[in-house]
Amino acid sequence: MKRPLVLSAMLCFVICATALTYIDTGSTQSPTTSTQQPGKADKPATKVQGCVSAGNGAFNLTDGSGTIYRLAGDASKFPEHNGHKVEVTGTIAPPTSGQADSQPTLTVSAIELIASSCTAS
Repeated sequence: MKRPLVLSAMLCFVICATALTYIDTGSTQSPTTSTQQPGKADKPATKVQGCVSAGNGAFNLTDGSGTIYRLAGDASKFPEHNGHKVEVTGTIAPPTSGQADSQPTLTVSAIELIASSCTAS
């Protein structure tokens, strides 16, 4: 008498496990990546070359056209590049609206030394 009940329970378990596996597999094929933050669209990585400088408790990167970016990300790497010409890979966020002195923010994913000093062009 218990044998049909056990077989029914096992069959139900297998069906449920298969359904959950199918649903889980489908969700991993989503076009979003696991590193994407909810509610934020993927921003393409950008490379910017310029000079790193420190000021007002923050680090900035000034590119060849004079645009100044506030650097964000792993700040422990910025002091070693102070005064150096570098190439930064990251994403750019526009300046905060409503502030006259606001700068675009460059969130750094990689920083590469180009020259140990910045020279005027």
